[in-house]
Amino acid sequence: MPETLYISTGNKSKFAELCYFAAQVFPGMDIKMSTVEGLEETGLTFVENARLKARALLAKLHNESRGQDAQSFWVLADDSGLCVDGLEGAPGLYSARYSGAGATDVSNTVKLLLALKSFSESDPHRNAKFVCALVLCRWDNEKAKKEEIKEFSAEGEMPGRILLSASGDKGFGYDPVFCPEGHDRSLAELSEGEKNKISHRYRAFAELKKALG
Repeated sequence: MPETLYISTGNKSKFAELCYFAAQVFPGMDIKMSTVEGLEETGLTFVENARLKARALLAKLHNESRGQDAQSFWVLADDSGLCVDGLEGAPGLYSARYSGAGATDVSNTVKLLLALKSFSESDPHRNAKFVCALVLCRWDNEKAKKEEIKEFSAEGEMPGRILLSASGDKGFGYDPVFCPEGHDRSLAELSEGEKNKISHRYRAFAELKKALG
């Protein structure tokens, strides 16, 4: 079993969430944050973008180690976003940069609320979901003495709706304007424990654990 798991992200808040779930799937494994700067996310799906990030970091680490410890670590990448029914699935793959160059959590949220301002709180156009795609991979040269990439992928979704205004100071991203299904508070008003029991990342890691057997 590999001894180290590298999570491909430069976002400390996202890393904290991913690390929490990864520790449950890989108990005792050393978990580190790393990323590939300037990587273009050109995939057409969340899974494709997660795969791009995972494989780019895997190649970087493999080259840095000169292949000597190629089987001693896993690489995990996440690609996630918010898909809103009334915006035909936007911001979707562009959730992190929805408001353009230099986008921030606040500017993205403001743009989203403005785009939905004509819809009432109960309007189905405000229905939305968070999506998380995970790709886990490592080098595997056990088969036919040839180096290949061993890969697992999984997805999870959290349905809900977009609120009329932001509320709460926990979480990050669109959490202050997203109310998960079955709740009457935004994700930013839920405790970390409450969020971790229902989130799209929780569900994606549950599927990844199944895939790993």
